[in-house]
This record gives sequence, structure tokens and C-alpha cells, in this order.
Amino acid sequence: GWTVQEVALDDVVMDVRIVGSDEAKDAEPTKDKGPPQPYLPTSLMKRIEDPKPPKPVLGGGVLKLTVRPKPVVLKKDEKAPPEPQALERVFLAVNSPPVKFTPGSWVRISGWMKLPAVIRAAADGAMLFDTTAGEAYAVRLSDKTDWKQFHMYRKVPASGEIRVRMALTGFGTVYFDNIRVEPYVGSEGKRIGEVDILPVRK
Repeated sequence: GWTVQEVALDDVVMDVRIVGSDEAKDAEPTKDKGPPQPYLPTSLMKRIEDPKPPKPVLGGGVLKLTVRPKPVVLKKDEKAPPEPQALERVFLAVNSPPVKFTPGSWVRISGWMKLPAVIRAAADGAMLFDTTAGEAYAVRLSDKTDWKQFHMYRKVPASGEIRVRMALTGFGTVYFDNIRVEPYVGSEGKRIGEVDILPVRK
């Protein structure tokens, strides 16, 4: 039920694959020791560590989408043309299978995204959205970003089906993992089941 969607009016190379989670791990931050601490009696030495942002539990594989300029064969002494500064219409997406729920009920869609570098030549960058709300309500990222989690709340349409779409619209790479769709019954209720549609687990 998974489908890949490729649309391009420019000369680009698109690639979709499942890669090992080691490739997409965040780099460990280097600790800044800072200036030496003044002497304090042991009883007064209380150091509070800065809170660490949450990290995903990566599975055996994560989804990787890449778009890059099409290679150009150059003649001798010929200079390579500049990279396009704006793409007319480039859309590389992976669509999940339909997930069925009770029409009119509410669901929570969550997922993790990572951009190892800035997405170039596109205003929309990388996107995560669903077929209920469409592109207008997509999560959009363009700047370099470590793994970051997002949540979206949607009302199930009359068809009872929801699909999740992971897309890239410019030059660069984006990783996706732990994409979930689960019934939502409010902060006071309990989750009554969930559908884990990504990642690929070993």
C-alpha cells in the first residue's frame, strides 16, 4: 500500500530508500566547559544540567528522501552551470497506506523529521502532512535540524481513511521515522489503540 510520488519540471535526480538508522543518528554535542567554577564547599556544590531534547528510538531503518541536481556532462574547459536558485515544481513524496478509523472521531498523527543540511531552491522544503488537511496544514522544515518530533490532530473524514504523506520539494535530504496514527480521546482519556506505519523494524 505504500506509494512513491515523483513530480519534476526541472532536471533533478530523486531518490527514496530505507537506510540504516546509524546513518541518521544525531551527532553527540560537544560539552563546553566554560570558565572555571569558583570554589564552593562540597555541601553547596549543586550543578543543574541543562535539559536534553527528546530523541527518537530509531528502528532498524529510517525513510530517506533525496533530491539533487542532475549531473551534467561537461566538455573540456567548460564550466559547470550554476545550481538553480528556485525550482519550478519538484515534489518527491512517499504516501502511507490508508489507515481506517471511525468517521468523525479524532486522531493524533505524530512523527520525527531530521534535515542534515538546509533544503535549497524551494520555499516549502521538507513536509509532513495528511490527506485530511492537505498541504496547507503541513509541517514544513527548511533549515538544518536534528531529530524533531511533531504532532497533528485531525478529525476523521466521512470516508474513515487517513493517509500520511512525507515529502521533499527542494535540493537536499530529509529523514523520517516513527510515523504514527492513533485514536485521540483527549488529555484525560486513554489511548485505545494505535497504528505504527513507520519505521521498518528488524
